[in-house]
Amino acid sequence: MKHLGPIGTAAAAKLIANTAMVNCLNVLTEAQQLAASLGVSPELTDDLLGAGPLSKSVARRDATGARFAVDLAAKDLRLALDIADLPISATTVEHLDAASAIGLGDHDLAVIAHRDRHIHH
Repeated sequence: MKHLGPIGTAAAAKLIANTAMVNCLNVLTEAQQLAASLGVSPELTDDLLGAGPLSKSVARRDATGARFAVDLAAKDLRLALDIADLPISATTVEHLDAASAIGLGDHDLAVIAHRDRHIHH
């Protein structure tokens, strides 16, 4: 176990990590949308992204048994937005809210990375 600092530092670290991870899942969707617009297959895009610096985000997106509910992820991002101006997080919250609005609030947040299958804007 690593000592992070004074009281509150661990909560801050968790919020930072969750914000980055949730936003990365949203970014993966944009990369897939760009790939589709360029005529690149989802499989090739996953291979490209899975072999680079986003490999852990690709693995998280595709993890089975992951349980970080959409509504809880949105709560964390709202906490972050209360602290700092985070335009990417604001957009991600919109996607999480859209998922929640169609009954996916208790689903794992990876649904936002597959929102083309679940959420129609």
